Amino acid sequence: VCEDMINRNGNIHQMVEEFILNGSSSAAQSSQRIERAKILLIDEVDIFFSRDFYGNVCTPLASLQDPTITSLISYIWTQRKSNLNLNQIKATAQYQACCNIFPTWKPLILEAVKDIIYDVQNFESHDYVVNQDKIGYVEQDNIAYNVIYGYKTLFAYYCKHEN
Repeated sequence: VCEDMINRNGNIHQMVEEFILNGSSSAAQSSQRIERAKILLIDEVDIFFSRDFYGNVCTPLASLQDPTITSLISYIWTQRKSNLNLNQIKATAQYQACCNIFPTWKPLILEAVKDIIYDVQNFESHDYVVNQDKIGYVEQDNIAYNVIYGYKTLFAYYCKHEN
């Protein structure tokens, strides 16, 4: 339901990616249409109020791919044991290259780097499963391969690639 609502005027993930990369989005549809009132009918209300559903959030995200981003993350990975801090990373050529490619998004890059620093130092503390070269997470009785825990999942892939 949440995905349908978020994407009613176009694929939000694609629109955000285009907006960040190009400054505009060609995928956006006109919002001039008349919308009908909506109602949510709930069947199996006990499921709706269960711990795994009620209170959970939908976190749409956009995934940017650029060689400068890859270079920055790889640099942070290779230097992870030297306890890099934010100021040290901001002084690197890799960070500056990202800021030059996305000059209007420097605050977003800064916040992402803060998350990256935390996750590179803590990725081993989260429980994941490796199966057929995929990182997965145990959810109830299954392994979910479409779940991502911030940059921790990315660094789990880096770690498994090194080994």
